[in-house]
Amino acid sequence: MAQEPTQSPKTSVYAIVAFITSLVMLMPLASLALPFIFAIMALSEIRKSNGTIKGKELAIAAIVMPVVAIILFIAMTLVFLPHHHHTNAMDIGCLNNLKTIGLSLQMYAEDSDGFLPDSLDNSYIRESVGHEKIFVCPYCQKTGEKYELLPGIGGKKLKDFDNPKETQFIICRHHRKQDNVLYADGHVSQVHKDEKTSR
Repeated sequence: MAQEPTQSPKTSVYAIVAFITSLVMLMPLASLALPFIFAIMALSEIRKSNGTIKGKELAIAAIVMPVVAIILFIAMTLVFLPHHHHTNAMDIGCLNNLKTIGLSLQMYAEDSDGFLPDSLDNSYIRESVGHEKIFVCPYCQKTGEKYELLPGIGGKKLKDFDNPKETQFIICRHHRKQDNVLYADGHVSQVHKDEKTSR
C-alpha cells in the first residue's frame, strides 16, 4: 500500500502577521499590543495543530522584539534626560547671572549720574554682584572666561540709548542653540543662533 506524501507544515498566518507588526516600531506605543495579540493567537493555533502548522519562532520573536524596544527606549531616556536637564539648568544659570549683572549696572548708573562703568572689572560692580562666579557663564567655569560689555557700551549714559529694550549690553555665545543676551533696560533673553545678536 502506497504511503501518502508527507505534507510540509504550513506557517501560521497569525505568526506572520505578529512578526510583521512587531517590526513596525514607528507606530504609536498603544499599537504595540497588536504583536502580542497575534502572537498569542498564533501559539494557540500552533499548539492545537499537532505539528501541521509551524511558526512558533516567529510568534515568540514578535513578543520579544517589542519588549526589547521598550527596554531600549527606557534606557535611552535614562541616559539622555539627565543631560538635557543639566543643560537647561546651566542655560538658566547664565540668564540669572546676566540679570544680576544688569541690576548692578542699573545701580551703578543711578549712583554715577547715569553713566555706566567702563567695564565689568569695576569694584562697585564686583561688590554689588557679590560673587565672582556670577561673572562667568556656567559653561565656562573651568576656563574662567568672564562676561564682557559689548564694544561702545562702557562709559556711556543709559539715556544715550534710544531703544533700551533692543540695545544689547552683553552676549553670551557659549550655548548650543541660543545666545543669552542682557539688554540696556535690564531684561535678559535667549536669542536663537539663526537670529541676529549684535547691538
